[in-house]
Amino acid sequence: MSRPIAAVEDGDQRADFVLSWQFFVGVLCLTAGLLELHEQAHIWSGYIACGAFGDRLLNTWTLADGCTAIWPVFAGPAFTLSAAGAGLLLMAFGSARLKALGIALFWAAGPASRAYGVIVFGGGDEVVGTIKLLDLSGVDAWARARIISGSALAIIGFVFLTAYAALTSRRPIWAWTLVSAVFNIAALTALIVLVISPLEQLMPGPGFGPFGSHWVALAWPLTAIALSVVALPLLLRAPARENSRKDEAHTRAS
Repeated sequence: MSRPIAAVEDGDQRADFVLSWQFFVGVLCLTAGLLELHEQAHIWSGYIACGAFGDRLLNTWTLADGCTAIWPVFAGPAFTLSAAGAGLLLMAFGSARLKALGIALFWAAGPASRAYGVIVFGGGDEVVGTIKLLDLSGVDAWARARIISGSALAIIGFVFLTAYAALTSRRPIWAWTLVSAVFNIAALTALIVLVISPLEQLMPGPGFGPFGSHWVALAWPLTAIALSVVALPLLLRAPARENSRKDEAHTRAS
């Protein structure tokens, strides 16, 4: 009897994925879902902290009037990094197919893109949260928060990418590790510029609650989450091992 198909060569149980257009489409869909869940993490933690919902468009949100809670600002990034961490756990301990899904989850979460947003564009949840957390003030408050949060995120991103490189077998390892970060940045940019921003232009303004008060604010979140679920079969695909193919051929011949 032939051995079960694995994702990598004998003696190497690191994660790999099927390199195909389906993988990249699946990761893009999963990125859209995680982006929406990132916003929901902000919104629902704000509800828990404040006792009421604030307003939202699609990519922006507010706390309830009069609420000054800080931790909801960090809830979105915490969710995103947790998703990346879950991907690493799947890569480390999952079956061949779950390892492939873990790779996709890591690509979609894109921990390195958190640092990219702060360092390159100078904004983001982490900058706002740092200002509130450290009670920074003055004309240079934003610049100081950007340096502090950007430095912390750069270290966190490097740790995540190093862990990913240690768990993947796709070679050249560091080249593909960097590809994962670049693809996430490109996917997020495309989603925000080509989808979310145009949809926000259709809305009359922010609406109350987790899905706002306009049909677009409900349609896009549900679509994004549905796309990520539909994409899962595209991502639960592990490449066959050459030795397994040889074993199967030998079994048939005998």
